[in-house]
Amino acid sequence: MAQIDNTELSRHFSARSATYDLHGTWVNNNEVLSQIVEFLPTTTIDPVQIVDLGAGTGAVSMYIYQNYSLCKDLYAVDICPDMLAKFTEPCIRKRIASVESLPFPDHSFDVAVSRQCLHYADDLTCAASEIKRVLKGGGTFVLAQIVPLDTAQKKYWEDMIRLRQPLRKHFFSGKEWINFFASHGFTLQISNTFSHIGSVKKWVKKYNIIDTELIRGYECLLRQAPESFKNEYNVIENGDDIIYSSYWIVAKFTI
Repeated sequence: MAQIDNTELSRHFSARSATYDLHGTWVNNNEVLSQIVEFLPTTTIDPVQIVDLGAGTGAVSMYIYQNYSLCKDLYAVDICPDMLAKFTEPCIRKRIASVESLPFPDHSFDVAVSRQCLHYADDLTCAASEIKRVLKGGGTFVLAQIVPLDTAQKKYWEDMIRLRQPLRKHFFSGKEWINFFASHGFTLQISNTFSHIGSVKKWVKKYNIIDTELIRGYECLLRQAPESFKNEYNVIENGDDIIYSSYWIVAKFTI
């Protein structure tokens, strides 16, 4: 298993743990959460063992726990202890670990779920190998990621996200995520796309951004974006705020 230093990333999320799920529309996006549950196995007669990778403060784990009756054991994995400390359900088992080095035996789970986690992985190939290792034969992997549209404006989207998320490692489109996992032995079963509305003000409030230069830089990128980008991402100035669309892919794979 890979030895990855996640100290900086853990510190980043520790500083945001107190308000992480209070102001972000994407964290509790019911459309995405319900789609994740719909992609979980429904034909099995045996209870399902699930691992939630990059579980954060528990939105995905709690939604599965409350809405998926076939769940037997549910483990929440995250590199940040302060994020996991926000969990309120004692039946969900917590593990501090990275997706590149999972603390479970081979073939431990029927399902692995990852929402908005893998773009931070230093070694995606190692992460894919670890996910595959801990899944049982025929197991299910559900991936949910905010992605750029696969158009000529993808690079502009990447430049904006780099400004907002300097620790992010990967900027894949939905097609690129699907192709990556297909190349590592995962078979796509189905995928869906969704959108949600974000804004500069929501971003500032959610992450308690106090760097005025950073805020102005983000606003400038949105205001000066090519018209094709503004049309694709529905960028609109709304009083003293700028709103825009973000896009999700939720994909179900088997191994």
